[in-house]
Amino acid sequence: MAANWFLDPDFLDGSMKSRSFLDALSGSASDYALVPFFPSRHPSLDSIYRFFFNLKLIVNFSVTLLDSSYVLIKLMSNLDYSRAFYHRSYLIYNCYVKLTKWYHSLDISVESPIIPIWISFPNLRPHLFSP
Repeated sequence: MAANWFLDPDFLDGSMKSRSFLDALSGSASDYALVPFFPSRHPSLDSIYRFFFNLKLIVNFSVTLLDSSYVLIKLMSNLDYSRAFYHRSYLIYNCYVKLTKWYHSLDISVESPIIPIWISFPNLRPHLFSP
């Protein structure tokens, strides 16, 4: 297995080139990315690549080191993106990692104030429910 790591400046600086409607539908462009955050330490890039490879992703992907705590994972498929992001956190070779979605204004020096919460209202009457 050959690791596919590279730094893609067009992706990181937000100057991605526009693509055709056909490319958007076929998923041929690489605009799906996750930013794993390792709060204490992170394993080697090769180990991170192997971990995501073992998730049985269907299309090739890349792993790039952003700084000492953050890594960028570029995926080529929406299905792979959904599969990888499904759990939101993993234990990769005894290193805890929390996944964040990549967006162009993401500032890795500031931890996101957005956190998922689950609220339950047992016996909520149907007329009070609205998605």
